[in-house]
Amino acid sequence: MFKNLYLLFILAAHSLACLGQEQNVDSLFHKGLQLFNNGEYNESIKQYDIIIKAIPDAYIAYMDRGNAKKYNGDINGALLDFSKAIELDQYNPQAYFNRAIVNDQLGDFSAALADYDKIISIEPNVAITHFLRGMINMKLYRYDIALNDFDVAIQKEHFMEQVYFNRGIANHNLGKLELALQDYSKTLQLNPKNVRAYINRANIQIELSLLDEAIVDLERAIYLNSDNTALYYNLGNVFQKQGDLIMAITNYNKVISLDENHTDAIFNRGSAKYSKENPTEACLDWKKAANLGHSNAYSSLIRFCK
Repeated sequence: MFKNLYLLFILAAHSLACLGQEQNVDSLFHKGLQLFNNGEYNESIKQYDIIIKAIPDAYIAYMDRGNAKKYNGDINGALLDFSKAIELDQYNPQAYFNRAIVNDQLGDFSAALADYDKIISIEPNVAITHFLRGMINMKLYRYDIALNDFDVAIQKEHFMEQVYFNRGIANHNLGKLELALQDYSKTLQLNPKNVRAYINRANIQIELSLLDEAIVDLERAIYLNSDNTALYYNLGNVFQKQGDLIMAITNYNKVISLDENHTDAIFNRGSAKYSKENPTEACLDWKKAANLGHSNAYSSLIRFCK
């Protein structure tokens, strides 16, 4: 992705020759990297401290130390190191990329956007940069702008599952339901095990009253994640909308077997039982839901149960 790191490593190595044979640059950089790869971030940082003390403008050492600090939980320290690397080389896209990531982690989305803008001005054809800038715009609820970045990312790389998935979310939030369906379908073409894509596609199908299709997607999601109470609950709701009360109750039963205090499932099961002309059991469910704090259950008790 970024081309100058090896050259700068060599330049830093040349500059650090003054450290002598016992502490040559190769051993310092390689030891720092090895420690980093082993998860020994504090010790890795110490190697880069030695390099930076000897050669204060060895920007690649700031880059590597910044990464070690980031993984060590020192996000603010990482930000300072990546900013120093940028100060030393203002046209290094990798430094802007790393700083954008930590700015995102710190919640400074405006700063992250500025970093991604700078990367794209230097290297405009990298799909992942457009994708990540789109993700920042999603966090800022700028879905139309995010769509532009996702479109560019897809033009440059056609097989990025997460781009299609998040473009589906953006299209859904903009009310472009058919386009969102297409994006989730493409996501599932690339990864048939993406549970969230099945769920999101099912939600749109429910909005469009495509209940049979929604049932198929929710059942596929359950096959992939069989302990998810929300999936059984949503499937029960779809069956209830269809008027299939037996299947609705079956799915509410599954929810309650996984979470005995799931008040919405208990209330909805009561409603399904009442529609099935079983008022006694319906009232028992509503009473339990009311005792757990479900306000609608209390209203149903007053209205339908003696």
